[in-house]
Amino acid sequence: GLNSPFNIEHSLKLGPLSIFLERLSGAFFFDIGNAWESSSSSSGNSVNINAEINEINSIWQDFKSSIGAELKADFNYQYDLPFTIRLGAAKALTDPHGYDIYITLGSSF
Repeated sequence: GLNSPFNIEHSLKLGPLSIFLERLSGAFFFDIGNAWESSSSSSGNSVNINAEINEINSIWQDFKSSIGAELKADFNYQYDLPFTIRLGAAKALTDPHGYDIYITLGSSF
């Protein structure tokens, strides 16, 4: 996918609880992809080239794409307990039905 991050704020203390907003950033993204398993790779038989070509053509038709935006807030509690909150929205370009909104708590892996 394609990702374009940007910073909004850096290091701000929030109230008397020693919660620090270390960074507020955002990103716009475009993503495209597909996942599959070749049927001939699991059978152990000889490869039928026409079947492989048909499968590859089918795979290309099944690719999905989306666009979206995300806000990411990195916090620190008591100076040594980091946590992250991410809020975003994504729209599937291959699906005419609305968009998805998500929120995540915790850090990326």
